[in-house]
Amino acid sequence: MCVASIGCVIALAIGIYTYDQHIRDFVNTRVQAQEQPTPEPMPTKQPAPMIIIDISGGVVRPGTYELKEGARLFEALKKAGGLSVLADRDFYARNFNASKRLTDQEKIYIPRTDEVENGTFLEAKYCMDQIPEQGAQEQSLEGSGLISVNTGSKDELDSLPGIGPATVEKIIAGRPYESLEELLQEKIVGEKTFEQIKDLISL
Repeated sequence: MCVASIGCVIALAIGIYTYDQHIRDFVNTRVQAQEQPTPEPMPTKQPAPMIIIDISGGVVRPGTYELKEGARLFEALKKAGGLSVLADRDFYARNFNASKRLTDQEKIYIPRTDEVENGTFLEAKYCMDQIPEQGAQEQSLEGSGLISVNTGSKDELDSLPGIGPATVEKIIAGRPYESLEELLQEKIVGEKTFEQIKDLISL
């Protein structure tokens, strides 16, 4: 009977040990599972911000175009099919910076050759999209009584004393002017002619 009691005690001890070991293993497994870092979600690729510009005038396909934010002028021109046969390419080369960054809702106007020649387009070194209203331009000319060397039409320039058709072409080709004296410096007119017209012209 004593041997049987000892056997029971040993069996009970083994059972308690086995149960305790199972509990420890279970706890360790839970702890390890909790300690493992939660995987971070894969970053989703955000679409690039876009801008919409309006390009017209001397281009093949005028209209509105969607471009990536930070796009350059040459990219907008490419979208519009490039300069058309009517575009004033010399004017474009002088006044437009092809590497200029564009902004949303920007308006770009490429003048046609006839618009530059007859003075309906206001030539300005740093202006990309300014086209004066015809009425405002005429009012300005009438109010001052002076003829603009930058915006005056062929007929207006030809009306100046000492200025003939050939000189008119030179004046238009040399635009824009930052001072009237450039007519002398660039040898577009001589000193005698300049003295005759200097009080009749403006920038």
